Amino acid sequence: WPAAKSMYMPLLKDDNGKWIGKAHISEQDKIITFPSGARSKFAYCLYPKDADAYYGAELCKVYIDEFQAHTEYTFNVLRSRNRSTCAKTIPRGMRFTLNPSPTHFMFEWIEPFLLTDDSGFPDPELGGKVRYFLIIKDVLYTSWDREELAERFDKQPQTYTYVPATLTNNKVLMELDPEYFDVLDS
Repeated sequence: WPAAKSMYMPLLKDDNGKWIGKAHISEQDKIITFPSGARSKFAYCLYPKDADAYYGAELCKVYIDEFQAHTEYTFNVLRSRNRSTCAKTIPRGMRFTLNPSPTHFMFEWIEPFLLTDDSGFPDPELGGKVRYFLIIKDVLYTSWDREELAERFDKQPQTYTYVPATLTNNKVLMELDPEYFDVLDS
């Protein structure tokens, strides 16, 4: 929340410190309203039961940091609430950061993006490539071929991708804290 406020403040106030347009920050509700009236709400989902608070919600976008700390239940609740009446102007979507773990349910989604040499490293040729999925009776089906899934199950697949990154991709953090690499390396 503090980092988001700091990052967005230059977009919300003019050079004289006055709010631009409809811009506003609600500390109590953790909502940033942008000059256009668009809003971002910051919330938590620490435990799976916290996901229950989102029943009935319409979430245009869902962003979660350190997703490997969350459960499949949380994912399914938030994914089923990823809908909106503003879908014509703002495409719905979910974005996660995570450190892939073979024991986490999300690994099944990521595994097709990995090298086939059992190294566990991402295949650089596949990073960011669109993959298609369907979840039918709690079973995940994925494919690089949209039509194959559509024909097989007579349903329209959704899309996802995996964009691998390492600390060296985070140039800002590397400049601000060059010793952090050594911390991780140890």
